[in-house]
Amino acid sequence: MKHSTSLFSACAGMIDLVYNSFRKRVQPPAERWFRRGFGDLPRYFSACDEALDAWEADGLKDYLQVPVSIRWREWPADAQAPPDVLLDEGSFESPLATFLPPESRMVRFLFVRAVPGGKHMRTRGIYVHTAATGTCTYTERERGLAYPLLEHGIASILLIPPYNGKRSPTGQEKHYIDNVADYMLQSLAIVLEATALLRTLACSSVRVRPSELYEAGMLPLGVTGLSWGGAMAACAALISRLPVACMVGLGSDSPRVMATGAIRWQLDFNALMKGSTHSRAEAEQAIIAVFTRITFAKLLARGHGATLGSCVQVAAADDHYVSPQECQQLHASLAKATPPGRMCELRWVDGGHALTFIRLTATFLEPCIVAMDWATPLWTEHFGSRHGEVPRPSRSAQPTTSRARLPNGTMFAMIALAALGVRLALWRQDSSRDLKMQ
Repeated sequence: MKHSTSLFSACAGMIDLVYNSFRKRVQPPAERWFRRGFGDLPRYFSACDEALDAWEADGLKDYLQVPVSIRWREWPADAQAPPDVLLDEGSFESPLATFLPPESRMVRFLFVRAVPGGKHMRTRGIYVHTAATGTCTYTERERGLAYPLLEHGIASILLIPPYNGKRSPTGQEKHYIDNVADYMLQSLAIVLEATALLRTLACSSVRVRPSELYEAGMLPLGVTGLSWGGAMAACAALISRLPVACMVGLGSDSPRVMATGAIRWQLDFNALMKGSTHSRAEAEQAIIAVFTRITFAKLLARGHGATLGSCVQVAAADDHYVSPQECQQLHASLAKATPPGRMCELRWVDGGHALTFIRLTATFLEPCIVAMDWATPLWTEHFGSRHGEVPRPSRSAQPTTSRARLPNGTMFAMIALAALGVRLALWRQDSSRDLKMQ
């Protein structure tokens, strides 16, 4: 399966390279991944193998111990939150707590939903959102997807990953985990945490506020994420073993794209080579081997068949973070994880990673809605008609690909603005340096 590109898309994709060139020039040396090398890899391998064996044995039924016990607290109202929106933060112990630092052991998430009887549509589904790299708060995802989804009757649960934000260990530089082993534990944890939450909502009643009860399986569920979060969302959708809606944005089959894509300069290869006989090339091969110990394809091969309710994957035609080949590889596996007759679609959009994030709502809102629409009747059949009749979609359910293009004027304007912004930032940095030297 091949994708086509265009001059406009190729130019927009160059923003990825320009942006990373700028960041490489201004970012402090302390803000790098893996400043302490590979870390305790045997410990990670132990956690990984234990989870994989449990997944192959009984689909993690005994391993996850659901339903999880959720503690709730009302979230201070966001000054820019739309009216008629309820915000509560939930927390529960991570299934991987024994392998995580103390600050990361409690899962934290924000539940964003409409006030019953308010101006928004009645809630008809819930998406669990896994976070993109560097997402340390709820704000960007609230405004980019959660609030717009409310207009379509879809609530959101926004997960904070371990090692990020309030779950960061003491002394860590922002979201930059200082060793490979802990980074991989982070990825494993977020997949297990999202899966535990999906299964809990499906199998048990959850009371958020005294008058707000969500009965087991009452609402269709979905999982979505962008970039690294897209890869995590795909894995959680598979491992949930539920007919969930899945929207994967800019995701890959494994984290190997960190060592092969536009952000590879952020990896501290000097630290990865230190204390070993690794050359730079050997360090790259060693880290890719660790990154690919668990992939979506391997989870599918060791799992229990196709269970996804629906899947819409969005990929950028000229992405320099996650190559089109990586996206196609993931789509091939997603198609196998989706039973025949159900929707599994790969959509190509013009541009690269950075431009697609800038156009977050415009790019990803509609695919989220479509995936939920497709999964809803299947969820109803699985759990019974607890939320009324839902009309079936009237479009093809075969695995497909499509291409969305930006209007030429819009593309040129966004490229020009991005280039101008980067040039101004570089000029300001040079001016600041000149002033300090005077």
